[in-house]
Amino acid sequence: MGNLTTLPIFGILLTMACYFIGFRVEKLARSPLTNPMLIANTLIIIVLCVTPLKLEQYMKGGGSLPCS
Repeated sequence: MGNLTTLPIFGILLTMACYFIGFRVEKLARSPLTNPMLIANTLIIIVLCVTPLKLEQYMKGGGSLPCS
């Protein structure tokens, strides 16, 4: 089995996991700074900066979603 990061669904799973973390933090600490989208975006940026994961690999998942 190949590396999980090479699968197109990886970007979607990473985004959903980061949003879930943000949602849980927002429920624990009611503050405008704990917006789930803000936390999710921050976590995704941190993951992309500290791992060898390339932005192109992350964006593969978004390309598989139909946008209409």
